[in-house]
Amino acid sequence: MNPLDFMSPLDYILPVLILLFVILAFTVAKDVGKDWKGTWRLLIAIPVSGMLAVPLNISIGTSIDPTSHNLAPIEALVWCGGFFFFALIIWWAKRIQREVNENQQDK
Repeated sequence: MNPLDFMSPLDYILPVLILLFVILAFTVAKDVGKDWKGTWRLLIAIPVSGMLAVPLNISIGTSIDPTSHNLAPIEALVWCGGFFFFALIIWWAKRIQREVNENQQDK
C-alpha cells in the first residue's frame, strides 16, 4: 500500500496555502517595516500576525484532531482574506494621512 493513498487533495492544498500566506505576511511586514513608525506599525501588526496565526491554528488543530478542520483551505482563505482586507484599509488610511501631511507642508 502506498503511504499517500489515504491523503485527499485537500491535504496537498493546505501546505501550499500556508506557505503562500506566510510569504504574504512577511512581504507586507517587510514593506511596512521600512517606513512605517509608531502607531501605524502596531496597527499593521494585527492583520499580519493574524495571517500568520491562522495557518498555525489549522496546523496545530489538525495535528491534535485530524477531523477538526475539514474545510481548512476555505477557512484559511476566509480568515486570511479578511486580515488582508483589514491591512488594505490600514494601508489606505496611512496613504491618505501621508498625502494630507504633504499638502499641509506645501502650503
